[in-house]
Amino acid sequence: MVTSESRYFGGSGSVTDGVIAKISIRFGEAVDSFAEGIQVMARELNADSFGDSPARILIVDFTPSEENVRRGTLDLAITNEAITSFGGLNLLLAIVYYFAPYIVVESFVVENISFSTEAAKKLKLKGPQNFSNNHGRLLLGAITKPRFDNNIHEEFILWSNNSGFKFIVEDELTVSNSRKEVIEKAQKIDALLTYGQGNSVYILNLTGTSTDALAVAKAVKNLPNIGVMVNVITMGFDVLRDIRNFTTNNFIIANVIGRDLLCGNGNYFVREKVICQIARLAGANAVYTGPFVGTGIQTGKERAEAIRASLCEDIVQNSRALLEPSAAVASASLDFGSICDNAKCYTGDLITLMGSHAIRMWQSGAQPEGVNAIISKITNDESVDSKNFNLEAKKALNGIGIKEYTKYGVV
Repeated sequence: MVTSESRYFGGSGSVTDGVIAKISIRFGEAVDSFAEGIQVMARELNADSFGDSPARILIVDFTPSEENVRRGTLDLAITNEAITSFGGLNLLLAIVYYFAPYIVVESFVVENISFSTEAAKKLKLKGPQNFSNNHGRLLLGAITKPRFDNNIHEEFILWSNNSGFKFIVEDELTVSNSRKEVIEKAQKIDALLTYGQGNSVYILNLTGTSTDALAVAKAVKNLPNIGVMVNVITMGFDVLRDIRNFTTNNFIIANVIGRDLLCGNGNYFVREKVICQIARLAGANAVYTGPFVGTGIQTGKERAEAIRASLCEDIVQNSRALLEPSAAVASASLDFGSICDNAKCYTGDLITLMGSHAIRMWQSGAQPEGVNAIISKITNDESVDSKNFNLEAKKALNGIGIKEYTKYGVV
């Protein structure tokens, strides 16, 4: 239960159920102090109220900074009366972002959003369904290439399936021409995987109009080997929520191309953990986070832990039903060695996707049995060391010359 009994601005009363957004703000010189800036916001919240109607949006508490008289944090409460399934997450976030463009505001950072059980129910947020990675399990996937190509590459799909890749994911920029084309492709691939030797799930990229994405998702919801991917940054979170609400079977990945524009380090942004948290609540089994370590990448423990908490811990206040975890998704020129390193850095559920490295293995004639042995070793042996493991990988990969190893990182 989201509760606050402290200072109220923009109305009065007790916030017992709803959503509270914690926001860091720096006001400009138009106000003399953080408290004065809060009063400006409070007057705006109350400007259009009529009679004694209760306020639906309240500033329930604020904490000025000790270092800067115009900086501080506030808790913005959106009561249950302002929350509807019709408005959904899109309207909720519009309320949270509302004050960012105000002329008196020079910096606006959404630090956290806390949902009560009742608010989650009203917004129809069910969280992930029917897929648990057992808290810390590593899974591997392969990405279909090239980009902007909607052809079905049957040989690569079968090779990936037989090689032990749990997921075969369309490139995030895969282009489709029509609903009919995507649905027929899904049906064909589902049949292909049904008779394969593995247990892969093929992930369709449904980034596009919400109308088309929902129509395709409904059409493929009974295909056991098919999952879907939507971009929550460009399409909004509600399309993800709506897909989850009519299917509990399909695996759903939340893609976040454009995240850096929303979660960057300027004066106005949303913390990455908030994006992860809302995507999980909306129903994503997995959320793109990018790799935690790799060439030119070294994620600090603070970021890794913030993402893990958002995707794995209980994030609905006083909920009796535990929310299933979502996996983090890492991709970006990953090889077997860097996959091992990422698994050691991130302790939550993790899906690592191999793109060009998987393609080159297939093109070079890597035998599925050998690749399967490597994947099994990585995913089942926590003691695997990335450097020593590459020596074992050489023995397991049959049919590839030594010179080929350097092309995809197995050296």
